[in-house]
Amino acid sequence: MTIQRWSTIEFMKTNQRQQLTSASTGVKQLFGLALMSGGLIAAARAELPAPDNILYGTITLGSQPVTDADTNIIVEARRTLNGPAIASYRMGSEAAMGGFYRLNLKLEELDPVTESDASRAGESLVLVIRNQNGVQMQLPYQIPERGHAQRLDFGTTVSDSDNDGLPDLYELSVFGNLNPNGTGDEDNDGVKNKDEYIAGTNPNDRNGFFHLTISRSGPVNKLVSFFAVTAAGAGYAGYDRIYTLESTTNLSIGNWRGVPNYTNLLGNNSTVTYVSNEPDAQTFYRCRLQLRNR
Repeated sequence: MTIQRWSTIEFMKTNQRQQLTSASTGVKQLFGLALMSGGLIAAARAELPAPDNILYGTITLGSQPVTDADTNIIVEARRTLNGPAIASYRMGSEAAMGGFYRLNLKLEELDPVTESDASRAGESLVLVIRNQNGVQMQLPYQIPERGHAQRLDFGTTVSDSDNDGLPDLYELSVFGNLNPNGTGDEDNDGVKNKDEYIAGTNPNDRNGFFHLTISRSGPVNKLVSFFAVTAAGAGYAGYDRIYTLESTTNLSIGNWRGVPNYTNLLGNNSTVTYVSNEPDAQTFYRCRLQLRNR
């Protein structure tokens, strides 16, 4: 499957136009009033456990699905990438889970929390897949409301549970939840969220969108350039980002043609520059972006 969008920046000469819900069995009350010799001494802080949040799903490393036989694979939730695990699951440790992992995220109601492995709704964590060779995958994650169960699949399986055109992993990584959709425009920059996903730009930054730039090089040559981003990170597993630069001399007719040697370019985090030496031509350029299966 290929995900594709057109991103057109037109130029005339040198002018740019542009859960499995797990409920607590009760609330541990630490609100006791300590009495000594008939007098009030202190009131202890209340620890209010909230229902656990549960993450579960499958894992694919490279092109190989992880199964319950892969007991060297461990899933962890950490506060920072290099910090200790506050929740973990070793594949195969629970027969009932089969080839799925499960993370129980302990929550508390009050701030600060009283247990080192507990968190509060809204906090940011890092989810890590590791084996004996170290961290293999990582994903930022924001804890939603308490008592929440959610499926998150790691790897080449691109899950879009709300069918909005944006992979769940991508939405959670950039928005922290699944509320936005592909047709929305969170940063009000005129570019839809799905187009920003395809382009690899930040849908929360109104200044971060894909564009072409043009400049002169001497009296004749014009330079048409763009930054080609690698398809990497949450929601891009199994994809390459492909760029094709096209041009036409007549917008009303169209007849867009690929610029020789500037079609099907692989995004690799570098600037691509095309040198045009047609000083008298009225030329328009656009770039077609695709996410293509490897």
